[in-house]
Amino acid sequence: MVIMILLCAIFQIDTHAQNKKQLKEEDYSLWKSSPKIMDAETSEDGNWYAYQTGNDSVVTICINKLNSRLAYRFIAKSNSNVDRSFSFEEKSNFSQDSKHYAFVSNDTLHLIELNSGKILTFNGLKNFRFVGEGKYLFAESDISNDKKLWLRDLKNQKITIIDHVEQFAIDPIGKNIAVIVAKSNIREVKAILMTPGFPILLIASSTENTFSKLTWNKTGTVLAFYETKGISNNDSINAIHTYTHFGDKQVVTSLTAINKDLPKAYMLANDRLYVSSDGKKLFFYLKKMETIKPKTHLSKKSGVEVWLPTDPILSLNARIRKDDKQLWYQLNLDDKKLMAVTDTVYTQATLIGDGKNALIYHRNGYLPRYKYVNSFMDVFIKDLTTGASKLFLEKVWDGYDQISISPEGKFIAYYKSKNWWVYDIYQGKHICLTENAKMTIENSDLTKPGIIPPYGSPGWLNNDLLIYDKNDIWLFSADGKRKLKITNGFETNQTFRISNPTNARETNVGPGPSWFLPHLYDGNDGVLIKAVNNKNLDNGLFVWTYNSGLVELIRKPMEFSYFGKVRHKKAFLYSESAFDVSPRLILFNPSGTKELVYETNPQQREFAWGKSELVYFNTSDGKQLKGALFYPSNYVKGNRYPMIVAIYEDKSDHLHKYQMPSLSQADALDVINVTNYTSEGYAVFLPDITYELNDPGISATRCVMAGVEKVIEMGVADRKNIGLIGHSFGGYETAFIATQTDLFKTAIASAGITDISAWSLLISFVGVNFTRVESDQMRMTGTFMGTDYLRNSPMHYVHQMKTPILLWSGDKDTNVEVSQTKSFHNALWRLGKQSTMVIYNGEGHVLLNPDNQLDVTRRIKNWFDHYLKGEKPADWMIKGSEIRK
Repeated sequence: MVIMILLCAIFQIDTHAQNKKQLKEEDYSLWKSSPKIMDAETSEDGNWYAYQTGNDSVVTICINKLNSRLAYRFIAKSNSNVDRSFSFEEKSNFSQDSKHYAFVSNDTLHLIELNSGKILTFNGLKNFRFVGEGKYLFAESDISNDKKLWLRDLKNQKITIIDHVEQFAIDPIGKNIAVIVAKSNIREVKAILMTPGFPILLIASSTENTFSKLTWNKTGTVLAFYETKGISNNDSINAIHTYTHFGDKQVVTSLTAINKDLPKAYMLANDRLYVSSDGKKLFFYLKKMETIKPKTHLSKKSGVEVWLPTDPILSLNARIRKDDKQLWYQLNLDDKKLMAVTDTVYTQATLIGDGKNALIYHRNGYLPRYKYVNSFMDVFIKDLTTGASKLFLEKVWDGYDQISISPEGKFIAYYKSKNWWVYDIYQGKHICLTENAKMTIENSDLTKPGIIPPYGSPGWLNNDLLIYDKNDIWLFSADGKRKLKITNGFETNQTFRISNPTNARETNVGPGPSWFLPHLYDGNDGVLIKAVNNKNLDNGLFVWTYNSGLVELIRKPMEFSYFGKVRHKKAFLYSESAFDVSPRLILFNPSGTKELVYETNPQQREFAWGKSELVYFNTSDGKQLKGALFYPSNYVKGNRYPMIVAIYEDKSDHLHKYQMPSLSQADALDVINVTNYTSEGYAVFLPDITYELNDPGISATRCVMAGVEKVIEMGVADRKNIGLIGHSFGGYETAFIATQTDLFKTAIASAGITDISAWSLLISFVGVNFTRVESDQMRMTGTFMGTDYLRNSPMHYVHQMKTPILLWSGDKDTNVEVSQTKSFHNALWRLGKQSTMVIYNGEGHVLLNPDNQLDVTRRIKNWFDHYLKGEKPADWMIKGSEIRK
């Protein structure tokens, strides 16, 4: 059922609530709204905005008119989330002409006429999209396994139904819909034109074969699809067809499987198709006729494994990627010429300029990995007209976002030799952009072996490259002649970062990662920017344009999770929250006034809530660090409270994070729900940790102890009742610290490494672990033979541990093998130490089963309540698995 409520007033916040109640576990169910405001969007004309909030069973959809009290609210009750439209380039629930809004709930399509408020409902429909520039509404019906397509002309209200649909594809601009219709023994490919009357063109038909993989180019002028032998989809592809020009001059081009120009021993693969925007090139995959089996060292005949000293990768289950077994080809649709884009060596590719050129590379060229620490690759540019390839980057770091292609495909930005460069494809020239710029490019705060990464590049502003330094955002012209620092972070001790890209990064249509493709921004409409004050962690929202420069909109001791501009208006929507403020949506008007549009969880005002405070502390080696301290909701100055310390690298940025009370785990690395514990009379402390190479455990111990001593000095924490907890790398840190000090009355370590040397020689989901130890969080620069491994392993100090500890892990963990938890527990048990272990069968590195999430939440609470509050131990702490259901 959907209920519409006409809103006539702006929400008001009650700031005078008295007699606050203490939050109890039985009150958690009152928090039914999602702590996030979802899917905020504006209509094309900028006069309407909409947003959603809710959970899996109840979603509230709110539609407001800008600068007006006219608003609609819909409460959609369903067993599933409210459906948005398809994953097309146009995702809006508003029609393009801004006259309608639509959504689907419980297989019912709801259509709202915005100006009149008239609501129409249509049962048995799902997945919709406005097409034909908003003149028509399309939806899908899938009842009794008979898929139908539903089209409504929004002007004359006429409805057209297409029956017996196997597949369909809407072109990206919404002017055509291609369908495969199967009726009796005939299968047909048709195109439905989004014009009055919905005329239908027959493209192909067959009584013997089937069709699949309907694919449009971006402009909706070319359709490509497979014809497959037989009536069921399989890998026996007969041909690829392209259909061009939906008018009088229709052109069909076919590539058959027996084409003599295809390489021998290869066949058409039933994989992704892509057609260039100009409709001149078709890209497709070939695969070997024989099935290539994954390389292993296992002989089926003898059952003997042979591991060679020349193996580049150590892994019993080393897989050959699907892309490595295939070739990617292009067909020129004008002259019918074929060209290989990838080959058997350089197996990955990313198109440049929509098919004029391509980057080709492979990401396993520098092996074994331990010789190089980081992952490197050679990158070539291939001219897809001539077929010529040119090496343009040799041994470049294969790091995330280290290469970025400009929107028009004329330039390639990359990071190398501690600088950002641009390569001009057509002039064949490398230009160093940052050599003479006074900026801190390397992120030296990330202390890890190998290359120090840059702060990054968020993307392109037209053909200007945006680059981050430690505090600021810079703008560089691609020719290197202009540079501009568009923010003032260095001068004001803030860190500026772009909030939301104008256009999300596209998925790579070729065999390779998507992160070479750019994020795009519009400097005329405004680049939305967030800033964090590095001293007090206050957050600010800014907008930058070429004409006005940087303009501050708001600054608060809060977290801003959503930030968007109302189209064609000088108005903005943003959501704000804090540890003690549930997320709320704010409208920033052109006049500078702010309106509270929506507030989640207003019932929170009835309950006592804790507060958060940023704490500075100094380590024994002279470093000043930060930590987020959360006070109990019943805090009285002068009293001391039991405190839980949760650790995982840097955590002070959680200062303003809102956590609604819950017994489920929203984030594995958060380990505990801070709100739950502060409402139960605990203080919670999340300190930052800095690291020295080769000393991850010792570094963590030094930082955490310094932070805890500071909170004790502040008079908040009870020294005799402090607990420590961490998961994954935080689990390692917790286990190690517990062997080094008696400061903590108890500890809980989950899914953590306990013996670095032993773990480094195990094979996990990414291969042998020493590549991770020597390049990632463990920060080791030597091998397992060095003393650094022992010096930083919890197992090495197990004999001196006095702290009672709870260990837990999933028995299917492929990240940190459960043997690390079991070995540590076994060693503690053998030495008569106080260790309890819980193993979750069928779970991996993170608990996914809701029952297990609830179970571990309760066990952690039982554990801390016993050790830090002196409560009676739960039965499972005494009887073990005997009481586990």
